[in-house]
Amino acid sequence: GELMLRAQYLGDFSALNRQLDEGGFHGTRSFQLKRGDLTVTDTVKARNVALSLDGGSLRVNGRIDASGEQVGSIRLSARDRLQVDAELDAHGSGLRVDSYGKIIDSTNRALVELTSREGEVVLGSRARVDLRSGTAVPAGAAPGQNDGVARGTFTLNVPRRGVDDAAVRADAGVEVMGARDVLVNAFRRYTDAPLALTPDVNGQRPQQITQQWLDTVVDPHNQAWMNAAPGNADLAARLGALGKVRLRPGVEIVGQVSSDNPRGSL
Repeated sequence: GELMLRAQYLGDFSALNRQLDEGGFHGTRSFQLKRGDLTVTDTVKARNVALSLDGGSLRVNGRIDASGEQVGSIRLSARDRLQVDAELDAHGSGLRVDSYGKIIDSTNRALVELTSREGEVVLGSRARVDLRSGTAVPAGAAPGQNDGVARGTFTLNVPRRGVDDAAVRADAGVEVMGARDVLVNAFRRYTDAPLALTPDVNGQRPQQITQQWLDTVVDPHNQAWMNAAPGNADLAARLGALGKVRLRPGVEIVGQVSSDNPRGSL
């Protein structure tokens, strides 16, 4: 079964989670909550798990289990702090192969994505991320066997801090298994895209994302951050437990309400 729930607030997440277990909702569980903080203490089991808090912080003390014969996906997001002190398990015991027995990369790629829009992402010392595939398949080089190649993707989306930092920390003891890519996307938010030169049919001037603005404002910031961040020893230390990490600049563009643009349109 699948569940997609959007609500202002959820009073008892644990009780709902138990009901979903009893009802066999193990395909997709997607929750989007507009207000409040949430601490997950129980195991949440589904092949695809998505949990988003638009107005608070999220703490994960219980296991998120998206494992099975096929790999799964886990997406956790919070406006404020996102802290993980448990296992995020998206591994697959089997392997998807083509008619020749060759492993298909895309369908064996487990995904875990952690996002904080305005706070930080913290992986505590007990955090464990499992992105392996083919764990029950015999190892070897023959068709259909497990070649041992890591195929998973672990992505952390966080705000930039200053000119060379990102709001992320992985404590000593964090374990990441089966990741081909560990990506840290450090986002900067822009609200100053230029207003249209002429009003639209409603007499308003929405903001426009022009190539000139991207080239003269956004791109220089991205390049400056990318040049500086690899040299930030403190950031490197906070990411050390994750192994080899790829830093990338992220961009979020939002509209700004004004007298010329009362709806904040882009």
